Parts: sequence; structure tokens; C-alpha cells
Amino acid sequence: MSDSNDHDVLVRLCQSVEDFHNETRRTLSEIKNDFKGKSSDHEDRLNRLESSNTKQNAMLWITLVVGGFMCALLIYHISGIKL
Repeated sequence: MSDSNDHDVLVRLCQSVEDFHNETRRTLSEIKNDFKGKSSDHEDRLNRLESSNTKQNAMLWITLVVGGFMCALLIYHISGIKL
């Protein structure tokens, strides 16, 4: 009777170890997929920030050029210099 009981315990132990391995594989796979998704999301956000930064720099330069031109016209107008 003891041999049968030992066999049952061994079978349950083997099944438990196999279940543990399967759960570990599933968990690692989920972590890997989650990491890839977050990494991809961070790359997208960085790309959007970089293009936003480029747009802001372009707008700043346009504003500086137009503002400089307007200041020059204002100084010309106030000084009353005839060309």
C-alpha cells in the first residue's frame, strides 16, 4: 500500500513541477511582450518629442526673423530717415 501511495505523491509532485514550469514560461512571455510594448511606446513618445522640438525651433527662428524685421521697420519709422 505504501508503494502505491508513494507513486501517487510522486505523480502529483511531477505534475506540480510541470505546472510551475508552464506558469513560469507564461509569465516570462507576458513580461517580454509587456516590455516590448512599453519600449515601443517610449520610442514613439521620444520621436514625437523630437519632431515637436524641431517644429518649435523652426517657429522660434521664424518669429525671430519676422520680429527683427519689424523692429528694423519700427526704428526706421521712428527715426524718420529718408531713403
